[in-house]
Amino acid sequence: MHSTGMRRRVGAVATVSAVAAMSLAACSPSGEGAETVVRIANPITDFWGDPLQEAAAVYEEQNDGIRIEIDSVPYDSYEEVLQTQLVGETAADILFLEPPAVANFSGRDFLLALDDELSPTTEWGETFVSGMLDATRSPDGRQYVVPWSSVAVLIAYRQSEFSAVGSNEAPVTFSEWIDVMNRLESEPAPLNVSLRGDDASLFWILTNKLEATLRPLTEDINLLHADDWAYDPDDLASTLGETYTTDELYVAFETGLIDPAQSPGYRAAVEQVVQLSPFINEDSATVQPADVAQRFGAGEIPQLIGVGGTIAEVGAEAADSEDIATFNLPTITQDDFPGLAAGGENPLAGPRNGFAVNAASEVQAEALDFLRFLTQPDTVSDMYRVQVQGDPSAVDGVAYPDDSVLQETDGQEFAQISPYGFGAPPTFDTQDTDEFHAQWQSLLTGNSSVDEFLEDRSASNRAALERNLVLEEDSIDQSFIDEQLGQ
Repeated sequence: MHSTGMRRRVGAVATVSAVAAMSLAACSPSGEGAETVVRIANPITDFWGDPLQEAAAVYEEQNDGIRIEIDSVPYDSYEEVLQTQLVGETAADILFLEPPAVANFSGRDFLLALDDELSPTTEWGETFVSGMLDATRSPDGRQYVVPWSSVAVLIAYRQSEFSAVGSNEAPVTFSEWIDVMNRLESEPAPLNVSLRGDDASLFWILTNKLEATLRPLTEDINLLHADDWAYDPDDLASTLGETYTTDELYVAFETGLIDPAQSPGYRAAVEQVVQLSPFINEDSATVQPADVAQRFGAGEIPQLIGVGGTIAEVGAEAADSEDIATFNLPTITQDDFPGLAAGGENPLAGPRNGFAVNAASEVQAEALDFLRFLTQPDTVSDMYRVQVQGDPSAVDGVAYPDDSVLQETDGQEFAQISPYGFGAPPTFDTQDTDEFHAQWQSLLTGNSSVDEFLEDRSASNRAALERNLVLEEDSIDQSFIDEQLGQ
């Protein structure tokens, strides 16, 4: 994603263009004067309420006899609410879902499989960003979701402050970023963060680097796999249906592949992130994430790590918003870690959400037609003009407005199986996560060394994996573990 200026939103809601309004196939009413209603369940009304309403209005205008109703579902309980509705056969025809809900509902046959409609070789399938369909396919290999957007984690910065120290281009590599911060004034701290457990800004960076440094070991870790499986880091489909099981992770840990105390890649990732320590704020252990965002919006600090949605909101309210630009998290390279033989870091942009069709819907054809219309580049481009958004679209060829933090769609570049999960800390259960936050805070505030951190992480990871072996006893292949560890 290239650096881009961000201007303050000017209030009025835009109208989706007439060009974008042309559906691929018009729906026909069931009889003279009849009206077909297609209902959409939307739990994210703050961001996508107005854009969806605008798109629905244009679609209705172009498709006589069709009415699109958008039902607001509380985000905090939307999966539970939708599950109740699906069981009771009262759910909407189209469901706006995040990946865990897709996995839950597809596994219970609540969702319509869209393999034929969304084959990468179909006209509709070709609409999406390369690799996005693969990234949203379920472990059973089927396509239940129409991708909509991705999670973008970015660094927002004030161009004038970077230019004042001789940096006229956004940094790309980690060493370039460190060089800029060495030249920025020390007060306020060049990089304000929260090291509390509820703020992920720095462990996003760590996990991203860990996944890159561990990627060359994919075939050594994924020992329990489908017949004839082969891994290709440049083929995003090569990891479809493959996951790291507890059996595999335990073996990989005990053989040193992912043990923080033994893995060269793990150490390289940690040592790189620790280079940020001299630049972070003194109150990092106590400050709230919202306070950090407020400081950036008020112009008190020169940069902010955050999800695109947060940055978009902060930028829209900042008085000097035209001075604000963004860049991707700087990557680890082979110069930093020679063992990085399977590509660099993936941009931290995984599937955010998508639309699925209720398998029990009586208007599936109309629902699919509306989704085809909704995922055309012109339609999406106009929807991004309705309200400032920070999530990159899953649709290819979208033109983001001038006041967007986005200019290009960055997505997964290398195929990988994550040991930890997208955007998660490098942990294996809740207790491990709690211990990680304490150890991470101690490391970055200078109260422990890299060696101490790695030893503590090793002990916590091992204990968590052993707990998981007990919890998952019925599905653990003990003979595989014994064979691999020579027992």
